[in-house]
Amino acid sequence: ARMAGQGAGSLHANIAQDVGRQVEGMILNAKNQSETKVSTEIRRIKTKMDSMLEKIQMVTERVARMGSDNVIQKADLQRSIGKLEEVWDGEVGALKHELWQTIQAHNHNADLMKYHKESIDQMQVDMTKVTSNPS
Repeated sequence: ARMAGQGAGSLHANIAQDVGRQVEGMILNAKNQSETKVSTEIRRIKTKMDSMLEKIQMVTERVARMGSDNVIQKADLQRSIGKLEEVWDGEVGALKHELWQTIQAHNHNADLMKYHKESIDQMQVDMTKVTSNPS
């Protein structure tokens, strides 16, 4: 009966280790996906910001080239630049919020991974105790 108990304990320990490895793999995969998502979001934000900056610079250069005889057009362009800056601020705010949400999700996943790893480690300790002290 003792050998059968040891065999069952060993089987439980092996199962716990297999489950631990599978969960750890799933956690690492989720971590990698989360990091990839953050990197992609940052690249997307940078591309949008670079594009908007180019447009603002182009309009600013055009306004600077205008002479005093184009005062009305210059005033219109300056209003347009003001509106563009408002849009820019709104876009940057929205992008910052999206990035913040992505980072929050990443942090949540990191907390879950830590919790799962601690749980798996504790299961392995418990299974080792069971296999080394068969009843």
